[in-house]
Amino acid sequence: MLTAEEILTIPALLPDGLTDAVIAGLPAGTPPAPWRSRIETAAWGFPATRASLDALPAPLTPGPPIGVAAFISYLDGAVGPYHEILASPRAVHGPGLPRLCGHVPFIAVDSLPSIHGGRTNWALPKLPARFSGEPTRDRRLVGHGEAWSVAATVRSVGPWLPFRAAGASAQPWPDGGVRSFCSHFTGRMRAALLFVDVGGPLELTSVLPSGRHLGLVIRGEVTVGAPR
Repeated sequence: MLTAEEILTIPALLPDGLTDAVIAGLPAGTPPAPWRSRIETAAWGFPATRASLDALPAPLTPGPPIGVAAFISYLDGAVGPYHEILASPRAVHGPGLPRLCGHVPFIAVDSLPSIHGGRTNWALPKLPARFSGEPTRDRRLVGHGEAWSVAATVRSVGPWLPFRAAGASAQPWPDGGVRSFCSHFTGRMRAALLFVDVGGPLELTSVLPSGRHLGLVIRGEVTVGAPR
């Protein structure tokens, strides 16, 4: 786990967002990984942009040009219910990583305990945000901070089907090393078409493209393991 000082120095796509008021409101401690939660999510894939190459922090190196983003509603779990938006603009390799990984330089939530827990456990650069809409129940989803916004209109189609997946993410830590962790998903899914509109600084809009994207809506459970 990272210390209270280290969680403020995590590399991030958007460096601003942790105001003095947010920092003062963070809890003193957090539950350790793994975290298990029931979730609803609307996720989409997209071709990685050229700008995603420049956005990779050392010592990560680029993998296949595939990006993923998602709105997630955590219905319960280690720090209670909250909403989240995240983007992994490109698959990556890194020293000592056993497999191809995603990397999450942009992630925002509407929960101070989640900000603290994500930064402390996984070096995820969580920022505060506000949200409207629920991923599997509403067609319009919006997440926004002080200077950015991500909105999606979701059109799901077809039957609900069993879903099981796992993926690894890699994050650079303040000590210069890289640690990875795995997330395991089980539940049910439907295919979806998402119309996404991203606004804000170039650091975000250049790696998380607006437009029409294929994706999934998912209901189920996720377990996010400890980093190693």
